[in-house]
Amino acid sequence: MQKKLVQPIKAFLKDDFNKVLVAALLIIGLFLLFAPEQAPGQTQPSLAANNSSFIHFFYLSTCPHCHEQMDKLNPLLEQKYNVTIISHEVTSKEGSALFNRISDERSLRGLVPTTLVGNKTFVGYDEQTGKEIEAAVLECKKTGCNDPISGEACSISCS
Repeated sequence: MQKKLVQPIKAFLKDDFNKVLVAALLIIGLFLLFAPEQAPGQTQPSLAANNSSFIHFFYLSTCPHCHEQMDKLNPLLEQKYNVTIISHEVTSKEGSALFNRISDERSLRGLVPTTLVGNKTFVGYDEQTGKEIEAAVLECKKTGCNDPISGEACSISCS
């Protein structure tokens, strides 16, 4: 049985093109195996110092209220106040761990959307919550806030 399997493989690998093809497929396979997971079209910024922000947004890709906030409020805040909102998909490995930690620290029930603006926490989204989030952003822009994840001090220059 082994001879029946080994002989065709040896014959296949005699051709240089087939050797390169197998090597390329192995490299691609290893890359895909060890590449970090990301939702299509989503970027997951790292929490390095250069990505410090006083606004973090936790969402679920299937949540309609999350999408409403992502489509309406978040772009408005970024444009109107020149801020960066760091988004975290809660089903990603990194987003899930961070969301669970934040939920535990702030005694949250793990609901989305959850928006952190400085030391304030907003769970859910509707028109009233949007106004409260915008007021918190304006307050942080005027007085400065810490990054709610890293605790790093942010000033007006901190997006």
